[in-house]
Amino acid sequence: LMDHTVYRAPEGETTEWEDLQRKFGNLPKLAPKKDDYYAEEEEPADARAEMDGKAVDELREMEDDFDDDRALAEYRRKRIAEMQAKAARSKFSGLKDISRDEYVHEVSEASARHWVVVFLYLPGHDHSKLLARALTDASMRHRDVKFVRIQSDQAIEGFPERNVPALFLYHEGKLVEQIITLRTLAGTSVNADVVEWVLAQHGAVTTELEEDPRPELVAAARSEVARLRHGVRGRRVGGSDEEGSDDE
Repeated sequence: LMDHTVYRAPEGETTEWEDLQRKFGNLPKLAPKKDDYYAEEEEPADARAEMDGKAVDELREMEDDFDDDRALAEYRRKRIAEMQAKAARSKFSGLKDISRDEYVHEVSEASARHWVVVFLYLPGHDHSKLLARALTDASMRHRDVKFVRIQSDQAIEGFPERNVPALFLYHEGKLVEQIITLRTLAGTSVNADVVEWVLAQHGAVTTELEEDPRPELVAAARSEVARLRHGVRGRRVGGSDEEGSDDE
């Protein structure tokens, strides 16, 4: 018997004979190499990583580098659109002081383009100070909403002090909601979360808060008041006992 030696090419390579057999359909086609699957993706992935975090102007400068890759060009366009949209939404920050003469332009007319929250306050008013801090924090979270403030007696002549502080919500040129005093804003526990939640209920902002923060804040405040009152009563009783013992 003759010894037949069969030559096999190294793994991943083919012989000339195997290539001819596949050409005539006598052998099945080879599956693509693993490297072939990713060869075309490696460069776009690297390019995307390079583009992440770039400013709009920097992305525009990189455009010529990717003209031959439509996927990357589309990615670049989307990134620029996202960044421009974000920049357009981030117009405002903080509480802007306005006067009575500016009210129509800064509030009524401006609300045709975006929500406007008007804060009516009085200088030196304790509850006004509390709400001012909460509104300032909330305005930094929602820079697509315009927050302005005006002294209550300048905005509305004769506005009752008992109704201060107050919030007026404007949208599409109209006053859509009035929030009078801190009564519905968790009282003296008002904070940015409370403001955000209440504004979200009226559609002025979006929120990631899953539940109303007010009940927990109010309960905590009541508990603290009860604790302090109990402590005061205890000190009074202790003081009376001590005085009685001295008299004896």
